[in-house]
Amino acid sequence: MLACVKCGCENADTARTCASCTWPFSIEGWRQTSFKIQRLTIDTGCVNAKRQDPDLNKLETWAAQGWLRIERASVLLKELRGEKRRNKAKEIDPHPGLFTLGVSMLGGGDVLAGPDIPATLKGILFPTVRNLTKRQENDIEHLRAHVQVGGDVFVTKNTSDFIKNGKQQQLARIGIWVFQPTELVSLLRRPHKRTIQYARLRNQKRGHSSFTRHDHAVCQ
Repeated sequence: MLACVKCGCENADTARTCASCTWPFSIEGWRQTSFKIQRLTIDTGCVNAKRQDPDLNKLETWAAQGWLRIERASVLLKELRGEKRRNKAKEIDPHPGLFTLGVSMLGGGDVLAGPDIPATLKGILFPTVRNLTKRQENDIEHLRAHVQVGGDVFVTKNTSDFIKNGKQQQLARIGIWVFQPTELVSLLRRPHKRTIQYARLRNQKRGHSSFTRHDHAVCQ
């Protein structure tokens, strides 16, 4: 059985989308889901300080136009080196806080917590490693935080740790979507996704944003 990372519903192993919320477990599932890709978490290697990557440039352009939101996990600043890259990273929205009853404000920027699954992620990313390196621990933390705050897509150039040897497919089967920048841009430009109902960002207290669902845009 597949437990959906968005809603927790149990699904058949062959499911293309969640039977309850329609979150996709396969590329084909993106044709059937009611979800739209809106919130991206970027890996450390995708801090686009020099703006020389055309795919990252395109994602940043769409974000500036309000069609996507690019976010970072707190661990990103901890492992990033170089003043120019750190300054660029500080311009990226941090993950929202997790909603805490009695502390968080209704309508504020905090989000309901998703599953906290570091052991599951370790089993997929580094199944044969007994003692993780600091970099490997950080890789897991990036993805753990992304899942817990309900991000839609994790964007990385680290194919060894997140993509190759079936890792990308295994993550997708539990609803965790990891793409290289060029893969994500290609997906958003597919014919069945050209007209997308994107969420416009609206200003919230504490500098966070949340999404409305009535604005439309076309990726170009």
